Amino acid sequence: RHEAAGESGISHFLEHMLFKGTTTRDAFQIAWSLEAVGGHLDAFTGREATCFYARALDEDLDLALDVLADLTLRPRFDPADVTKEKQVVLEEIHNSEDTPDDRIHELFADVVWKGHPLGHRILGSKESVSAFAPSTVAGYHARNYVAPNLLVAIAGRFDWDHFVSEVGARFSDARAGV
Repeated sequence: RHEAAGESGISHFLEHMLFKGTTTRDAFQIAWSLEAVGGHLDAFTGREATCFYARALDEDLDLALDVLADLTLRPRFDPADVTKEKQVVLEEIHNSEDTPDDRIHELFADVVWKGHPLGHRILGSKESVSAFAPSTVAGYHARNYVAPNLLVAIAGRFDWDHFVSEVGARFSDARAGV
């Protein structure tokens, strides 16, 4: 929804990139962080939002919040990772084009949302993804992953006051945005 025409697919691409490493964790540490305590960390991108989520026991709430804050606020955009991930997403695009139920939804969106950013492909196009550079991805992140655009939600058994305190502590360095 917030991507310019030349940025088509950048939100999805960014979702991939955030799992490649942060300023404090490498890809293995991110992947293993919650898995080591029986939890789960994942993400998905839709037309209007990207969601990063964690499932963990209540005693691992602080860890889950720390990892989510690290992913969203402190990514590392290594040029080698950008190059490698472009190939992964280009393969995703290729596979999507060969999957009839994915393809029909994209063709439907082309008609219904013609000329509107919601009509952009979630995965982007081969041309747009191929053009992504580390600076492009970092710039999009800096403009969009700001405090007014971040929502932290929780469900399950937890202490509300502790949760609010930890979100405040973990996400306090989110940029204010413009």
